[in-house]
Amino acid sequence: MVALLLGALLQSGSALQSQEGVSQLVSRMLKVYADTKQLDGQIVLSASDGQGTTKMTTDIAYNAPSKILVRQVAPGTEGRTVIVVSNGQKFVYTAPDYLHDTTLLEEPVNANGFVRQYRDIFGVVGPSLIDRSVPLMILIAQPDDLREVVRRLVTVDDQGTLQVNGKSCRLIGGTYREVVGGATFSRYRMAVDENAQLVQFVLQQTYGGASERMTLNLVWDVNVRLGIAPDESRFRLP
Repeated sequence: MVALLLGALLQSGSALQSQEGVSQLVSRMLKVYADTKQLDGQIVLSASDGQGTTKMTTDIAYNAPSKILVRQVAPGTEGRTVIVVSNGQKFVYTAPDYLHDTTLLEEPVNANGFVRQYRDIFGVVGPSLIDRSVPLMILIAQPDDLREVVRRLVTVDDQGTLQVNGKSCRLIGGTYREVVGGATFSRYRMAVDENAQLVQFVLQQTYGGASERMTLNLVWDVNVRLGIAPDESRFRLP
């Protein structure tokens, strides 16, 4: 599956044809998360518009085949919480907005003989997430989400190396399509370390006309551990 995604990436623009090293690194990064079975940590979003900065944390943990935690709390004193957590036997999750239900919904992991994996369970709460970010999609590594990420990266350019969050990283950036098939574009930059793990993802979005132009900078810092089983308390049902 990752090989097919790389093929799509290589065909997405002529800029990629001369950046074989960069495309190989992106492919290796996608494969790291597609292959990992255990992950624990956080993604911290910092959103700045030049007037102030707002932060939001996504707690994330999973242990294959069917244990997962994703929890987001919207900024503010009355911030909305979205959660999905599975203990391997059953899972609870925040109801979609259209149900107008503030109680958590509950389902069994084994649904009539079909045992849902952690990626399947994540898909249930996906539409309710406050921030369905590129880093979150990469870390969960649902095949459809990885395809979407690849299609959003219109160009992939080598932007050198830099220390990011204490790690020596390769910088990859270019043009980013906000919605697959859409005509709204931003600039992106991702930092990937020597182990092909995502350290940071940045989006720079510009809105308004020439006289009232506003720039929104979104920075997702990724701090997770791979290959180490999370503490079982992470999968305790609320």
